[in-house]
Formats: sequence, structure tokens, C-alpha cells
Amino acid sequence: MSEHILLMLALVGGLSALFQVISWWARIPVILMLLMAGILLGPTLHILTPDKLFGQVLFPLISIAVAIILFEGSLTLRFDQIKGQGNVVFRLVTKGVLIGWLCITIAAYYLFNIQWGVAFLFGAIMVVSGPTVITPLVRAIRPKANLAHILRWEGIAIDPIGGLLAVIIYGWIESKNANAAIASMALNMLTTFGFGFIFGLINGFLMAELLKKRWLPDSLLNICVLNWVILVYVLASFIIDETGLLAVTIMGIVVANRKNVPLDTVLDFKETLSTLLLSGLFIILAARIETKYIHLIFSYSVLIFLIIQFIIRPLSVIICSWGSNLVWQEKFFLSWIAPRGIVAAAIASLFALKLETMHYPRAYLLVPIVFLIIVYSVVLPSLTGRLVGRLLDVIEPDPTGVLIIGANKVCREIAKVLVSHDIAVTLASVSWENVSAARLEGLTTYYGNPVSLHAERNLNLIGYGKMLTITPNQELNTLSGIRYKNIFGMDNIFYLLTSSEKKLPEKLKASRKYVGANLFETEVTYQQVASLLSQGWQLKSTTLTQQFDYDAYLQQYQGNVLPFCAFNAKNKLLLFTQQHKVIPESGWIIVSFIKPRE
Repeated sequence: MSEHILLMLALVGGLSALFQVISWWARIPVILMLLMAGILLGPTLHILTPDKLFGQVLFPLISIAVAIILFEGSLTLRFDQIKGQGNVVFRLVTKGVLIGWLCITIAAYYLFNIQWGVAFLFGAIMVVSGPTVITPLVRAIRPKANLAHILRWEGIAIDPIGGLLAVIIYGWIESKNANAAIASMALNMLTTFGFGFIFGLINGFLMAELLKKRWLPDSLLNICVLNWVILVYVLASFIIDETGLLAVTIMGIVVANRKNVPLDTVLDFKETLSTLLLSGLFIILAARIETKYIHLIFSYSVLIFLIIQFIIRPLSVIICSWGSNLVWQEKFFLSWIAPRGIVAAAIASLFALKLETMHYPRAYLLVPIVFLIIVYSVVLPSLTGRLVGRLLDVIEPDPTGVLIIGANKVCREIAKVLVSHDIAVTLASVSWENVSAARLEGLTTYYGNPVSLHAERNLNLIGYGKMLTITPNQELNTLSGIRYKNIFGMDNIFYLLTSSEKKLPEKLKASRKYVGANLFETEVTYQQVASLLSQGWQLKSTTLTQQFDYDAYLQQYQGNVLPFCAFNAKNKLLLFTQQHKVIPESGWIIVSFIKPRE
């Protein structure tokens, strides 16, 4: 038995990692593959049976996993991200929840012929979205920053709110005295929300202070934070049922918005863990779908999904964004993206079992209806979200832009050539003299320290996919690589060696994993390139042909050429480095430093 459990866990973990890689490589939403894998392994082939495999620990494990995912998501929620859109987010998680709950309740009551209590519970479950589905969708679709922030804030904040609402509704259903239960619902809601909010607030301030003052050793930082999150979730839920998700969400938001709290290590670890948990949860919960009831409610599930997607969601967005600076294209896109996720599935599974024990008619239909709507609500934006976004012109541009650390003469010459090839470039420097010179040449600049908190909050990197560090300051080059590795990835970070660094023994040089690949195919330094420019060398672009290939190009200049980059037939920028050899082809454009003819 234990070998079978290990085999199933290894299978789920292996498929999770495999589909994440395929999703990244093929640029398709990973959620679709995870759902199909779960349905194939579960109800189709009966290889994976989560209820039998995990038994009574299934839902506690799901709850803890969701708490970790919510905390990780809330750590990325900063109030400065939603400047001007804060009211929209607040309305979506208050008015939007109320509108969605009541409208879905009415639709479910008349479509499914169920009692009002079950309809109210179904409505509460269906307002839940969550980072388990929003985060992968936003990454795959890549909408404009303001829309991405609104969707992420809504998805993360609405999860605990919808869960608490469902718990309160279930308490009303369970009560023998319905009138008394209705009278006490408002008080229960205030008490529940108030406790979860305060408990999360207190723990958030405590965690932020401990991290800020570095009272936790770096080697134990991740494990301490992880166990703290689990403890807060369990304690809050033990004191007042289902308040744990709200508590960990508030705790994460507090930590994220406190100044000078070092979060990079925690975020790296939590993001990796959340990706693993999210993938596994989708496979496991999709494997729990019971197909025997689907034929009974398929047409009704499609109908109520269409009502939710094309009537209720747009109505909610229009009301909640009234008076904001969002244009109609952005409102339309927000209306289009309304997926339901893990929390909805878990809550439906839990309360369906309780309602069946209370002999509520047709309560057994709750789980398959919810799962079908989850599938529809995920499949629609996954397949069409990017297309709709492009048609509405609310998608971020492809990340072809280049951030250059430095604004010296070398940086400016490189920037001008890249701009001439339709590459967006920003020069970031602490030298006002260099920044002023760059601005006079019509280049986009950021004046300030590129590794400062101000840069983190004000340096606009939408559409940027590469970074070049080209300064004589070895320490700034290294710090920039460390600071931006999570944004660009180390494969897209490049640096130019300094002459002082070149003379250092290997044990005194910064590791390449912190600074990226070395620019140029030979060991060239910043000082050497600057010297070449002072001698009159120029950056020139040359197009290769069948007759004039790369070898002929190099032979023509007889050593008086230093290839810097190339643009392939699709105008993709490829940089010459010591680590990755570029083999130019016919039709490519080569950009090199070339000595002028005498």
C-alpha cells in the first residue's frame, strides 16, 4: 500500500513538473494540461483515486496547500501597484461578491430546482476565484500591468472572503431556527471577518519586524516562515472555522507593504513551492470528478456558466469600475477573465458531503456542477484570453526591450543602434552627466540607482526582456545581476568585464550566476571598448547574404571588427558572448564595433 502511495505521489509530482516545462516551451496555459491529466488519471483510467489514496487527510492537506499559495500570492501585493485602481479592487471584493452571490443564487435556484439554502451556498462557492488559477493565466496572457494587478488582487483577496461566506451560509442552513440564523448572520460575518483580519494583521506585523531586524538566521528563514504560515492558518481556523485563509492573506499583505523587509529569499522559495502545490492540486482535484452525474447536469452547467460569464461578471465589473479611469476595452477584458479554482472545488466537495448527510435533495449534484464550471471558466480564458487581449489592445508588448545599467558613451552608442532596430531601450545610471547626455540624444533614461527601492517601484520594465550591465563599477554590475535575475532570468542578463576584474584571480571574481554571460566572444573589457570608441571605432550594421556570409564579413575587416550582436530573420536580438556561440545566417544583420578605414 505504501509503495502505491509513493508511486502516485511521484506520478503527480513528475507530471506537474513535465507540464510546467511543456507550458513554458509551447507557451500554452499549464492549467489545461493539468486538468486533462487529472481527468485522464482519475475518472477515465481510474489510476489515481485521491479519496482512497489520502483518506481523511485529503482536505486538510488541500487547505494547508491553499493557505501557502494564498500567502505567497499576497506577498506580491503592494498598494503602490494599484494606485488609481484601489477603489476598483475594493468594490470587486465587496460589491462584486455581493452581486455575484445573489445573482448566481437566483440563477441556480430556478435552473437546478434546488432549495434556497443550497442555492445560496452554491452562489457563495461560485464567487471564489483565487491565485491558483489567476496567477498562471496572468502569466500566460500577460495583460497590461494595471489589469494584471487588479486581477491578482481580486483573485487573492476574494478567496478567503468567498470561503468565509460559504461557511456562514452553511451555518444558516444547518440551523434549526432559520429566522434566528438570519438575524445572527450579520453578527457572525462581522465576528468572523474581524477575527481573521486582526489575527492576520498582528502576525503580519510580527513577521515583518522579525525579518526586518534579521532575528531569524538566513539558513532557517524559509522553513520558519513556512511553518509560521501553517501555524497561523491552523490556529485561526481552530478558533473560528475557516478564518485561516483570511488570516494568512492579511499577514502576507502586511509583510509585503512594510518598508525594508528582505523578501527575495522567501519569495524565491515560496514561488517554487506554490508552483509545485498548485500543479499537484489541479491534478488531484480533477481526478475526483465523478462522471456518472455529468450527463444529468451537463446542459444546465453550460447554461449557468454562460449566465455567470456573459451576464453576471460583466454586470459586476461595470458597477464596480463605475467612475474609474478604466476604458471600455479594459473593462471588457476584466469581464472575460473570471476563472474559478481550487478553493471553490475544495469547499464544494466538503459541503456536499455534509448536505448529503442532512438528506438535502439533489445535494449530490453540487460537486459535479462546480467542477464543470471550473473547467469551463478555466478553458475559456486559457484558449481565448490572449486573442481577446490582443484584439482589445490590452496585452503587454513582447519582452524585446533592453535595460542597460549605465549611461556612459559605450552604453549610449549601443542604445542608439538597438533603438534603430526597433528595440526599446532604457539607460539606468546614477551619473546625472551621463543621463543628461543620453537624454540630449533622444534616449529613454532612468536617473537613480538601479538597485534602489525607488527603482523597484518606478522603473517601468513592461516589455523588457534583457539586461546589459556596462559600467566600470564591478560592484554595481554584480548587484544589478542579483537584483534583476528574478525579473529577466540569468539567461537574459549580460555584463561587460572591467579591466580591474580581469586581473583578479578566479576566487575573487563574482560568480557568473550573479552577473550573467560575458559580452563579446573574446575576453573584452569595458575600458577596452571605451578606448576603441575614443579612437574612432563605430557600431555599424551589416546584412549578410548568400554570397557575403559571416566568414566573408570577418575576412573583409581583417581583425578590425568586434561583433557585438545580431538580428535574425525575425528581428530577434542575439548577443555574442563567451558562453553561447552565435552562428549568423544569410539574411541576418550583424552589429559590430568597426575600425574606420584610413
